Amino acid sequence: MIDGRFDYYSDFRWGETLLKQMLQTIEDKQWYSDTDVKKLLELIDSALSKQSGLMAYGD
Repeated sequence: MIDGRFDYYSDFRWGETLLKQMLQTIEDKQWYSDTDVKKLLELIDSALSKQSGLMAYGD
């Protein structure tokens, strides 16, 4: 589950530091089996492998 303080239905930008924190939370809470988390992990892993963050535009 994504923390409620993140309004992920609108535009957002998550920096590399925040992605690392999110990854740590996922690991700590062992949320690996959640299908939504699996998709999010793919995005996080891709961004971190490129030493980058994520930016998205909502509608």
